[in-house]
Amino acid sequence: MVLEMYLPLLASKEEESRFEQIYYENRNLLYYCAYSILGDVQLSEDAVSEAFLALIKNMNKIAGNDTERTRSYLVIIVRNAARKISRSRKHEVITAPQELPDLTSIQMDIHAREAKADLFRLVQSLDEKYADVLVLKYYYQLRDREIARSLGVSLTAVKSRLARGKRLMAEKIKEEMP
Repeated sequence: MVLEMYLPLLASKEEESRFEQIYYENRNLLYYCAYSILGDVQLSEDAVSEAFLALIKNMNKIAGNDTERTRSYLVIIVRNAARKISRSRKHEVITAPQELPDLTSIQMDIHAREAKADLFRLVQSLDEKYADVLVLKYYYQLRDREIARSLGVSLTAVKSRLARGKRLMAEKIKEEMP
């Protein structure tokens, strides 16, 4: 995801400047969105590239400096691109490993993946503003300032979203326990 590969595709210096700002403000969030669907670094980067290429094609339709609308547009595009990539990967042939691992490690891996998937499902069921900060903080281990910069919100907003998100997660976990 190198910015320089996109700039020659833009029509003017003004568009280049605007695109560069949008790129730096949104690249981490878009990568997080794609990775949360694909779970693969390279495929996530491909989805993010598709989103930025779509932005280039539609730069004239993106209103002024409305960063929230632009961010929403890009998130929608990257999620759709990631889902499309995910669907196409389901049709690939999976080859069998040369050596078979022992059964206990497979069972432990399955349980760990199921627990992680359950937790991720709970996080994803939260309002996006809470889910995004929780994933960026605890999965990607970003600092609060980095999260604020990535999402384009204040540090105070990040801290309150983290606290609220944790409370909501605790409530959801309690609801799901038998």
